[in-house]
Amino acid sequence: MKPSWVSASIKEIFEIKYGKGLPEEYRNSSGSVSVYGSNGVIGKHDKSITAGPTIVLGRKGSVGEVNLSTESCWPIDTTYFIDSFPCDLPPKYWMLYLKSLKIGQHDKSTAIPGINRDDVYGIKVPLPPLNEQRRIVAKLEKLLSKVDACKERLEKIPTILKRFRQSVLAAACSGRLTADWREKNPDVEPAEELLKRIREKGRQSNRRHAISIEKININNSFELPASWSFATIEELEIFIGSGITPRGGKSVYRLQGIPFIRSQNVRSTGLVLKGVAYITSEMHNRMARTKLKDKDVLLNITGASIGRATYIPENFGEGNVNQHVCIIRLQKEVLPEYTTLYLNSPIGQDLIFSTQCMSP
Repeated sequence: MKPSWVSASIKEIFEIKYGKGLPEEYRNSSGSVSVYGSNGVIGKHDKSITAGPTIVLGRKGSVGEVNLSTESCWPIDTTYFIDSFPCDLPPKYWMLYLKSLKIGQHDKSTAIPGINRDDVYGIKVPLPPLNEQRRIVAKLEKLLSKVDACKERLEKIPTILKRFRQSVLAAACSGRLTADWREKNPDVEPAEELLKRIREKGRQSNRRHAISIEKININNSFELPASWSFATIEELEIFIGSGITPRGGKSVYRLQGIPFIRSQNVRSTGLVLKGVAYITSEMHNRMARTKLKDKDVLLNITGASIGRATYIPENFGEGNVNQHVCIIRLQKEVLPEYTTLYLNSPIGQDLIFSTQCMSP
């Protein structure tokens, strides 16, 4: 304790009063007086029951929540309030101090959470000199404004990162990202030669599929680097297929077994197995056509997450997919990592949502 500070109980400093009930049907919503519940303003009325600036303390419900009204208000019966500040004690200082105490948050002794006024009265607090209280408030306001500004900037970071990721993907999938590498490696085999070999394999295997994802066609909406080439997904894959709806729906899911990949597991940032469903080995074998293999590309083809793509990592083990997820199994000359990046890029997303491809 600082030499000029003293210790005192809340009861020695303040009178804590009970809020008064005011059901919504009795409020005049066109009034200018704030009605406070345990967690803040819950409405308006044309009358107040406090004498001026008021600290409102949650008594039931949001127990221990502390709010400050700079004007007279109406705290309801789930709250306590303080509206008398002897010797011009600064309400904001005491609101901030009471908030720091986290009153009632650790009381688990009753089934219905609440705080007893006598318990609050008994709390010992350090009492600084009046002018120092005011100085503390001024410093806190300055510091907390910086905290709020930082919080606002931090909240923008996910959007900034998403835009940056999309711009990087667009640069990668249009050749801009590796322009310097091409200058240093002018003798690499052109993609046109690679595509010829891929097409020849396709003719030899005589692949036939019906799923509409094959029609995704990379068009010439932008200029390709000289060593690149356009192709369709159909020319690059050796298998395309989506899963089925299990007979019995979600009732067939198990807590363990074979992972059953659904659209919520397919994210543009990777395969997410949190909350994954499982099916039995018997059901997995009945769905033999869509048994997963390492490096399979997965693409959501229906629902709110349509167009989201990822791939199966190496050594994943057994797995299967439901009807909302399409498997794209590529020829070995095509990297699934690159294909996934392309499908998730702005260029790939535009193509997926174009009229020649899928629609939600």
